[in-house]
Amino acid sequence: MRRNLFCPICILFAPLYVISQTHTNVSVENDVYVNYNAYSSGSQGDGRGNLILFGDGSNGGGWQSSIKWSGRDGFNSSTSSGTRLNAEIGIDNVGSYGRADLVFKTKGSYDSAIPTEKMRILQNGNLGIGTTTPDAKLTVKGDIHAEEVKVDLNVPAPDYVFKEGYDLKSLQEVQDYIKEHGHLPNIPSAQEMEENGIELGGMNMKLLEKIEELTLYVLQQEEELDKKDKKIMGLEEKHLEQEKRLKKIEKLLNTR
Repeated sequence: MRRNLFCPICILFAPLYVISQTHTNVSVENDVYVNYNAYSSGSQGDGRGNLILFGDGSNGGGWQSSIKWSGRDGFNSSTSSGTRLNAEIGIDNVGSYGRADLVFKTKGSYDSAIPTEKMRILQNGNLGIGTTTPDAKLTVKGDIHAEEVKVDLNVPAPDYVFKEGYDLKSLQEVQDYIKEHGHLPNIPSAQEMEENGIELGGMNMKLLEKIEELTLYVLQQEEELDKKDKKIMGLEEKHLEQEKRLKKIEKLLNTR
């Protein structure tokens, strides 16, 4: 006669799922722990606990393995439009030697469309938000809201403006340049900025250069005003001296 054996330890490990083989569909309601590498060949790895997703590569290097989320109705695999899918992370542009882009997709509220791409990390490490072709370490197509931004300078600060020998243009030369070119010297034109954008660090240094030049112009004007004030004071003193002499002459004439 067989007896049914009850193992209390089994209850403790009921939420624990160990993924060791390839499954077509796996439904998990508790935590998932992976205790060794799972390869498509079915061989066990080195026991470091990696979770590996395999794509078949049949789509010519396009969108392949991904992780998908559905938070309300549950993902309906029979729905080709994927309208119940909320978000997805996957690889794209798969190339040789494992090269690939990492793509993040989300779906807006009350939107019947499938999740759309919001962020992408290219194979070279460039991160794009709102764009699929980031051309820098961080490329954002849209607004950025930050409490503070610190920029490392790759151009010298314009303290050279205050050094002896700096070629400070006269105000007349600046005026002539503006009439000819339509913008300040050493500042790109509006067309150049619209076509090429601006580098924040470099542009701030150019603007600081102009502020320091304006400071020198103000100091020059102040020096010239001081000279004129002294000249005016000298003329006033001469005028008072002349008035005193005229009064003496009038007084002498009246006594005759």
